[in-house]
Amino acid sequence: RMTGDTRVLAEQYDSARRWVDYAAGAAATRRHHTRGARSPDPLPHERYVWDRDWHYGEWLEGGETVDQAIAKALDADPGPVATAYLHRSARELAEIARILGHDDDGRSYAELAAHTADAWRIEFLADDGTTTPDTQATYARALAFDLIPPDLRSAAADHLVQRIREA
Repeated sequence: RMTGDTRVLAEQYDSARRWVDYAAGAAATRRHHTRGARSPDPLPHERYVWDRDWHYGEWLEGGETVDQAIAKALDADPGPVATAYLHRSARELAEIARILGHDDDGRSYAELAAHTADAWRIEFLADDGTTTPDTQATYARALAFDLIPPDLRSAAADHLVQRIREA
């Protein structure tokens, strides 16, 4: 973005595609046990919710010890974090594809990003701008990744401020 040099994008394009394709495939084929308990058959949007396997994420929230965070994370739904990153990765890859002239890929990854954002909103965003989980990290990530629609951004930011003040 700063130099206009696209060489590193071209060099990493195939690995970026493999990563996003892996994550999208995992989202489409695996479900967290809480969604399985809710409905034996996946809802249509769930194919874009990446909620299985272990993921890196912001496990340590304000006021928690490392041991508390680890215990919580072992059974936690990784969907809010992983799905947000799948959305961001697909959106970034769509932009990279367009820059490199891979227009079909650009459209495909933009569509994946849009579906993933919709799925994130269905699963993790309430009509009042509250996120699930209702944490600083979730609000900050969702706002930074443009997962909160414009009409709910102010409410979500207010919830983030409230979480910060409480901590």
